[in-house]
Amino acid sequence: MRFDSARHTGRYFGGVALLAGMVLGCSGSAVESLAVTRSDSAGVRITYAQRPSWGPGEAWTVGSTPVVDIGRDQEDTTHLLGVVGAVQPLSNGRIVVQDNGTFRLVIFDSTGGRLGTIGRRGRGPGEFEGMWGTYRCRGDTLVVDQGRAIGVFAPEGVFVGRYPIAGPSGSTARGIEGISHDCASVLLEDREAREPQAGVFTESAVLWWWKRHEALWDTVHRFLGPELSRITVLGRAVGAGLPFGRRPVWAAFDDRVYFGAGDRPEIQVFGPTGGLERVIRWHAEFAPVTGADRSAYEDRRRRYLERHPEEAIVYRPLADYPVPRHKPFFVRALVDELGRLWVLQYPFAAGGLPHVALDEPTSESERWWLFGPDDTWYGTITMPPGFTLQRVQRDRLYGVYIDTSAAEHVRVHRLIGPD
Repeated sequence: MRFDSARHTGRYFGGVALLAGMVLGCSGSAVESLAVTRSDSAGVRITYAQRPSWGPGEAWTVGSTPVVDIGRDQEDTTHLLGVVGAVQPLSNGRIVVQDNGTFRLVIFDSTGGRLGTIGRRGRGPGEFEGMWGTYRCRGDTLVVDQGRAIGVFAPEGVFVGRYPIAGPSGSTARGIEGISHDCASVLLEDREAREPQAGVFTESAVLWWWKRHEALWDTVHRFLGPELSRITVLGRAVGAGLPFGRRPVWAAFDDRVYFGAGDRPEIQVFGPTGGLERVIRWHAEFAPVTGADRSAYEDRRRRYLERHPEEAIVYRPLADYPVPRHKPFFVRALVDELGRLWVLQYPFAAGGLPHVALDEPTSESERWWLFGPDDTWYGTITMPPGFTLQRVQRDRLYGVYIDTSAAEHVRVHRLIGPD
């Protein structure tokens, strides 16, 4: 199965605990009237928003027509790209595309014109044994996650070096999750595997910064991993991702980490050495798992297994799982170069497993909650149908679109509204 990077009822008021001392003895309407509340608790800034700051007509929008569309060569109509693993814009307007189909980085200019490639499949200098993500740090240096190592390239594509990923004694880190702005530290995730248990269970996990030139590690946050369920595969009990289950998300920006558990509308921000600095909370309703959601899961499973029948053993019918009553609030987070936080709302078309890539067209539009650099909740931005957002650079949105022939396109859309 290809993988990409709530069990509560009623309303969630992320600021209830924060406001309790302020509104004790007041009616519920007093809480409702507060739009934004900020406070500090033991040096941690907490922001709670009851509603978005955008008023009528103030919301930003996304241009429906892409300003750049990279997908087919205009001369011979052959595909330029195989499987797009990552899209990374550079400061000079160029676009780097990680092509997992050819194990290369493909470089395009700001208009989509192809300039050249970096690397190929192999084990030599500048070659790739695996490609699990491409990151950019200061000076447009590129860092490619190769699973157990990283490959570093200068902006012009010159190979700098390959560095094995290292962690504390006993670590089983599975590749990188982000890169610091100065290229010196790599964000790693490690998970403590558990014997699969009946019902729903989780595994303990940790995020840490690895200073690759100093062999030092700073723990960022310890947390519970995604919700799993025990299934039997070839007579052996294994843990499988729980359909509609909670999956933590995180994103690195500069030397900070934004983390969300997914079961409540809240993002925590951790500093360079792991201390909690800020908490961003907003009001959102729990979304129940409906009959339509269940049907979407089965339909998605059927279509996936038509192309990958060998994976039926792990992509199981929904009846094999203890399905949660409610869906998580979100499934992804990213922070753009201006420090704005983007949080992807749980998508209907995911069919309960948003981390499984279907590689087929969809008419659904992603909906992202957007927060400013000062943690102000702006509102919701809706993407063009079928467009999967990957990166944001000022007023340009970079992502992937799959056409009716199942060919992948890298597209750039304009963000309309911000100065």
